Amino acid sequence: MATVFFDDFRAYPTPADMISNAGLGGPYTSGNSNWSFYSPAFVQIPSLAPGRPNEIGFDFGGNSSDLYSFTTKFAQSPMQDFCFSFLIGGKAANSAPNMMVIFGNEGLSDLSLSTLPGVAIVVNGSSFTVSYRIRNSTTSTTVNQLELATGPTLKVGEAYHINGKISHTAAQARLILYINGVKYIDVTYDRDRIDNGLQSMAFDRVTLGGVSSSATLRSTYRNLTFYSEDANTPFPSRPFRADDLEPTAGQGYDALRMVNGQANDASAVTINPGGQLVGTFDDLPTDGGEVKALYVRSRHFGSGGLAPSELDIEIRNAAGQVVRSVNSVVASGVGGVSKKAIVPVTTKADIDGLTFRLSARS
Repeated sequence: MATVFFDDFRAYPTPADMISNAGLGGPYTSGNSNWSFYSPAFVQIPSLAPGRPNEIGFDFGGNSSDLYSFTTKFAQSPMQDFCFSFLIGGKAANSAPNMMVIFGNEGLSDLSLSTLPGVAIVVNGSSFTVSYRIRNSTTSTTVNQLELATGPTLKVGEAYHINGKISHTAAQARLILYINGVKYIDVTYDRDRIDNGLQSMAFDRVTLGGVSSSATLRSTYRNLTFYSEDANTPFPSRPFRADDLEPTAGQGYDALRMVNGQANDASAVTINPGGQLVGTFDDLPTDGGEVKALYVRSRHFGSGGLAPSELDIEIRNAAGQVVRSVNSVVASGVGGVSKKAIVPVTTKADIDGLTFRLSARS
């Protein structure tokens, strides 16, 4: 296994995604019910790659730091050992560094950012700390927090590549953190210092947010990636670049095309019960960079009727074998369901041999 998750935030989450099922369902979850104040922003932040223009990131900030955060599940099964990579930058030249990233296995259902258990990286102005939090009890909304290490002062108006590895495979846990390719933190700690069954034995969720509620102190993230260390995805890594690539005409699914780099719910194709839509990825362009994975996003709506709409999404290789499959179910009139499938690949030729099949169940 190599790359297990990535998101460039060019398309989702939307406010509707975050508040689905009171913030507890769908691909993203929110930590506060007052999401009527929320308006997502896709903003330009500095690029770390020489010669590349500024790239789009997802912007967090505003009335409440808890309000402007979300949790997403990055692994189907919890992982005890994993690597992560993301870029953070200020929205404007006068934006101070402002970041809170928490790795754990809980969402924000009853906890604030400051009391969410797991491994937390917090940057607030000149302060850079890493801590390990354990929930005090199943009925408590407080945590026991141990500061593990401190990091460097991040400069205003700069972009930074944060690349780390967390290992909780044994009681002696370890965290390694690189910033712009330089190792700043390598610390071991007692995973079970409070052995109440609530310590982080494994991880499958990440929460992104900001420390400050000031509109000028915004957290801007992009290209969030989770991967396991192997020959194709070594640690430490260079920044991953996640591109939304638009297919050309003639493949039978023009209605599913991207619009201005953004997924568009207004552009859709209807698949009747028992019907299928099949297409290829052969003409996806590349920019000459390394290819790590193909990331397929779907947006599924029920078009009418009392019964829910059920869709099987399959990615097949050149031999016709299913290499990834996702099932999506949605009732009519309740908004779309987002599904994601990732296929590790190493060359464009690997992608050219893949096909997708969308099958609507009767």
